[in-house]
Amino acid sequence: MTSKFTKLFLPLLAIVMLVFSVWHVMRAQQTAPKPPPPIEPPRTPFSQTVAGAGIVEAETENIAIGSALPGVVLEVYVPVEKVGQRVKAGDKLFLVDTRALEALLKFQEANLASANAQLELNEASLRLAKATNERFKTLFKGNSGAVSELQLDQYQAQEDQAVANINLSRAAIQQAEAQIGQTKTDIGRCLVRAPVDGKVLQVNLRPGEYVGTPPSQALLLLGSVHNLNVRVDIDENDIPRAYPYFRPGVPAFASPRGDPSKRFPMRFVRVEPYVIPKQSLTGDNTERVDTRVLQVIYQVDRDEPGLFVGMQVDVFLDTSGDVDTAPTDSPAIPTTPPEGAAQPSQAKLAPSSVKGVVPPAKKRNHPLPQGNGGAR
Repeated sequence: MTSKFTKLFLPLLAIVMLVFSVWHVMRAQQTAPKPPPPIEPPRTPFSQTVAGAGIVEAETENIAIGSALPGVVLEVYVPVEKVGQRVKAGDKLFLVDTRALEALLKFQEANLASANAQLELNEASLRLAKATNERFKTLFKGNSGAVSELQLDQYQAQEDQAVANINLSRAAIQQAEAQIGQTKTDIGRCLVRAPVDGKVLQVNLRPGEYVGTPPSQALLLLGSVHNLNVRVDIDENDIPRAYPYFRPGVPAFASPRGDPSKRFPMRFVRVEPYVIPKQSLTGDNTERVDTRVLQVIYQVDRDEPGLFVGMQVDVFLDTSGDVDTAPTDSPAIPTTPPEGAAQPSQAKLAPSSVKGVVPPAKKRNHPLPQGNGGAR
């Protein structure tokens, strides 16, 4: 019975395991369907386009507020809970400790008072020396034997010394006043004010913190957000194709990351004509980081509610239109001759008007002389 069971069960078990193995291998080799992207990638509506990564910034650019003098922060007039409030040019932002400078100011004011007192003393000495000198001059003229010439010279020297002391005192007063003015200026510099009208975008300091010059980071970030600018990085490989379209009137729009359905139209502002290493990274795995970019500034209306300073956006520039004029001060160089103009092979060029063009030698009827006199 056991032998019969073994003969029937083992082959059946082997067949079942074989079928299971084949099914498992076939299932493992099946390609899983690609999952849909978590976020729809941005798409351009233009037939020909140049794309770039942009970052939103304030109209005045992002102004990193620092401190002119190092010290401990005594008071922050725009604390963290008030980030986003608008300020006007000249409004107080924060105050650095001024107690040491105020003590120095009192010391310098005392020096000024001492210099003024010394000036009064020297003026009194001058009046005395001048009166004594005049009296002895009168005695010398009336009775030359009563006063010697040496005594007259001594009294004249005393008067001259008194005049020099007055000049020295006046110089000391000017020096003390200059020191007081410098200290008052430093006290005023400890109070940092807003340079422009704008909105406080970020606050990175608290009362009691020490700030240096220059600080390790922006103490406050300020900018005018009446209109927002977008700083677009154009890859150096796309510059020759996109440069003729950097001008007003060329359509361009930006889409925020995460919502490509929103498209914000932009207006051309300017080109910063200096190609720099790429610094603003998007985090894409296929992004090139060893490249250089040209930065182009566009402007977006502030009434767009979905844009904030510091956001990264995808920018698309329409390059499908015809370029009539190049956006430079120099005229555009045509790539093809105008209709009706002579072709280069048919045009007769004056040798003197074209640099680097050597006129063909005239046909000679006589043989060239041999030796040093021949053609070189």
